Amino acid sequence: MRFFSVQERRMIEVPDDRIKAVKYERTTRSGKKQVRYALKAEYNGRKLTKFVDEATYKRYAGQKASVAAEVTLQRKRGGTSELQKQASARRWGLGRQCEAQLPRGTPGAKLAALAGSITDADAEQMLRAIEESCEQIDGSQW
Repeated sequence: MRFFSVQERRMIEVPDDRIKAVKYERTTRSGKKQVRYALKAEYNGRKLTKFVDEATYKRYAGQKASVAAEVTLQRKRGGTSELQKQASARRWGLGRQCEAQLPRGTPGAKLAALAGSITDADAEQMLRAIEESCEQIDGSQW
């Protein structure tokens, strides 16, 4: 199963035998029962959690994910507490901060003006320089 690592900003494939599932049941305000599963794994020293609905869990249940514990949560009709709202706002803020911000590119019209301005000999020299020093690590720097 794939988990998203916030620290590495990428998906991590976790072997199914390392996944534990915790079942959460709650009653919505309308009185409907809702079942969610927290799939938890520890992988390469990192704790990963993924929340899925019952249908998604059932797809993976046959793949060695075991139910570690069952917790029944009953939501009171009074609504969410202020503390829950603050925690949710912090999670959304963290998610927005973790989104990768790509630098703005150069419009093609500006680059088109440079077309033909580099000679073939200069282009060959640039390619050789890139190939020679590409991905080299200099221990004296940083």
